[in-house]
Amino acid sequence: PVMLGGDHVVTVAGVNALGQRADSPGLVLVDTHLDTATDVGGERYNHCCPITRAVDEAGFAPENISIIGPSGAMNPREELEYVNQQGINLFPLDEVIQRGPATVARDAVEAANDGTDAVYMTVDVDALDAAYAPGTGVPTAGGMTARELLQIVGVVAAEGIDAMDVVETSPQWDPSDMTARMAVRVVVDSLAANAI
Repeated sequence: PVMLGGDHVVTVAGVNALGQRADSPGLVLVDTHLDTATDVGGERYNHCCPITRAVDEAGFAPENISIIGPSGAMNPREELEYVNQQGINLFPLDEVIQRGPATVARDAVEAANDGTDAVYMTVDVDALDAAYAPGTGVPTAGGMTARELLQIVGVVAAEGIDAMDVVETSPQWDPSDMTARMAVRVVVDSLAANAI
């Protein structure tokens, strides 16, 4: 299954569905944000919390979760502390640039596959630089290139994914349709890599 969004909270439904079918699921998130808030103003279901809900509701072991691409000041200290305390695998954008997207993706998907029987991939288009994805809620200055993102999802999906989503696409904020086209390309490339 492929889910499209919209708010990143849709991932909560996706991981819960996969968690009901898999004994030991893994997850790869590609995002400029950590998305590990326990809540936002008391609300547990929002776009800042999908990874936390995967752990505490859907049965995803933190050591089988990989987050690729976080950068910038929009990542609260508490969310980073959660990542470190839980033992979630973190691959910041600087590491993607220094080591290369394919190398980082191989390490991330290896952790997600280690002892698991299913993998969920969630891609937030705000991982991309705003030049490639202006149509999103939090456009990212200095984010990934389109080519870097496609390399990452290609490597992850080629190892086998069981469900995925592409989120935070807001076409109404992008008169060029570039963001929506990029979201479609992520889905098509992921499905093709998964099939091969």
